[in-house]
Amino acid sequence: MHDLVYILGAYYLLTRGNVKTSLETTLLRWPVQVLGADGLPIEGRGGSAITQEYRPPSHMGVDISVVDHFTDARANVLAVATGRVVRAARGERGFAVLLDHGDWASGYLHLADIFAGVGVGDWRAGDIVQAGQRLGRMGADPLDPQRIVHLHLQIAPGGHTTDPAPYLRKAV
Repeated sequence: MHDLVYILGAYYLLTRGNVKTSLETTLLRWPVQVLGADGLPIEGRGGSAITQEYRPPSHMGVDISVVDHFTDARANVLAVATGRVVRAARGERGFAVLLDHGDWASGYLHLADIFAGVGVGDWRAGDIVQAGQRLGRMGADPLDPQRIVHLHLQIAPGGHTTDPAPYLRKAV
């Protein structure tokens, strides 16, 4: 069981239990798809990169930004792996989506919106999301005075939030 909680001004991805997970053998998708001026996706990572590292307990995930476009980036947020939506909701710090991947979970925070696709509407608990499927648009933390557009990504295998960077280095 996984849960996304808001504690002292920050979201935390929590899991219960301590089990071995399939995260070690799962090839993740890169979670950001940068859009060009024409609105079409740019090939590859489109200049997006990890811009803030995992530093517990104050920063329990990584931030991914479009380098050199910290306030006007246009990018979709994609699921890193196939999973089931546990929660997709708006909070004080933007929209957030939590996916359950069976024995690990992923959390996507500070989204500008959550949208399943044209004519489909918002993601709802229980919906199945495929790896690389759009969860919403990258946004900024509304409480950040600099309005830096980014995705805050958390991964929690086997009961513990962990650094997503080693898994993202191998992402396709």
